[in-house]
Amino acid sequence: MASKKYILVMALIVLIQSVGLAQTDLGWDWKDTSKISVSNLPQHNEFLNNQYPYPAKPRNMWELGLSFGKAQVFGDVLNYGFGYGGALTLRKAIGHVVSLRGGILYQKMKGIDSKLWSTDKVDGYLSPTNGYRGFTGYGNYAAYTPNNPNQSLKAFTPNYRNVSWSGTFDVMFSLNALSHYRANPARVVYLFGCYAMVNTAGDTRLALGGNGSTPFNYTTVNFKGREDEIHKAVNNLISKTNTGGPKENYPTGPVRRKNKGIRQ
Repeated sequence: MASKKYILVMALIVLIQSVGLAQTDLGWDWKDTSKISVSNLPQHNEFLNNQYPYPAKPRNMWELGLSFGKAQVFGDVLNYGFGYGGALTLRKAIGHVVSLRGGILYQKMKGIDSKLWSTDKVDGYLSPTNGYRGFTGYGNYAAYTPNNPNQSLKAFTPNYRNVSWSGTFDVMFSLNALSHYRANPARVVYLFGCYAMVNTAGDTRLALGGNGSTPFNYTTVNFKGREDEIHKAVNNLISKTNTGGPKENYPTGPVRRKNKGIRQ
């Protein structure tokens, strides 16, 4: 079965937040004057003394949030190891329904494919047991061709390292607050309006120390083994302890697919 995919085109970031709330039957102590701003205290005192029919509006509260979880890239190249992400958010209520929230998110992840890729119009084999996926090569990847006399430049295994920072701004609408005749709800339903700015940096390791004259020989890896064994073998080949040189030396850019999957 053939599948059509894009590699490293889109990273889907899912943050699941759990909030625990400790509440009394009335949600908050309506007699507590610390929840009332100074400007609204006269109305609150009149309400407590049965001189005014409505209580004063409580203070608009602040909320500090911390998030941590797994960061995952959905694409042709599977994540290798545990990609992680963390976020810090600060939220300010501006009424019973609307609140504003700003935050910053950090993510770090890496991935390694479980097959060889080479510049070709079709998929094929470098040997009876060593298949490759054909794609449109460009830049540093164009040198990889099945007929290249240099064994190290016949094919490569896509891999990546990615670090990203995101700044977010959310407008949150609490839909539960619109229902004035319910007791404390078991669930809170929010409607979000969001804007985010993302700064991301990714690179692919192709050569020893980032030097194009010493490319890794990915064909030495046994790609007929289990997927976890393939990932471990490729990682050992390209690991920083064996490559040397700053990470900035590694070429960057995605791989562009041209045709469909390897035929077995």
